[in-house]
Amino acid sequence: MTQQSNDPTTQPKNRDWLAYCLSMILFMLITALVEPYFVSQFVAVYCAKVILVTASLFATYRIWKPDVKLEGKWILPGAIVGLVIIVLWFALDPYTPQLSILGKRTEYNPYEKIDSAAVRNVFLAFRFFGLVVMVPIMEEIFWRSFLIRYITNENFRSVPMGTFSVGAFAFVAIGFALAHPEWLAALMCAALLAGLLRWSKSLWACIVAHAVANLALGIYVLQTGQWKFW
Repeated sequence: MTQQSNDPTTQPKNRDWLAYCLSMILFMLITALVEPYFVSQFVAVYCAKVILVTASLFATYRIWKPDVKLEGKWILPGAIVGLVIIVLWFALDPYTPQLSILGKRTEYNPYEKIDSAAVRNVFLAFRFFGLVVMVPIMEEIFWRSFLIRYITNENFRSVPMGTFSVGAFAFVAIGFALAHPEWLAALMCAALLAGLLRWSKSLWACIVAHAVANLALGIYVLQTGQWKFW
């Protein structure tokens, strides 16, 4: 009898795809199918979404954990790319044609919508956690750990981090763009993150870049009241 290998790269193809996709699926389903119908309960629904998606990340952590190596040397390069991304995000916004098929963000002003200061603070805590921690991990695991490698080779866990085909790069960049109303900036963002991934071979660098960009976005929105970016 031969001993079964525990090496994930030798396991059957696609065995762990759901672990990389579950959090994104939950996030998109709640955003598209629940939030629009419970506008008056937006705070409760959003907080529940953060809890459920974060729980799904914890539940699948064992599977995708090996892809995220916490290397300090990539924090500064990641942060620099994140700041470049957010500058482009704001700079390109006035020149981005609105595509109705992509919808638009709800301009939710918590200072107008929430009377209780305590509830508002709880919401802002959940909002920033979702923006700076949950979303960067969720999206990078899906787009640049799973999908870009899966399109390169169905046995995606055998593909080294940072290795991807031109077709995979294009598909993920377009998909990432179409997942955001700010599609032009998102397209540039996807290109920069793919470049960072190719150079660093580090998903952690991409998570840092994404987190820094989102943190800067959140601070900018609070300081300027430009809730359309929220």
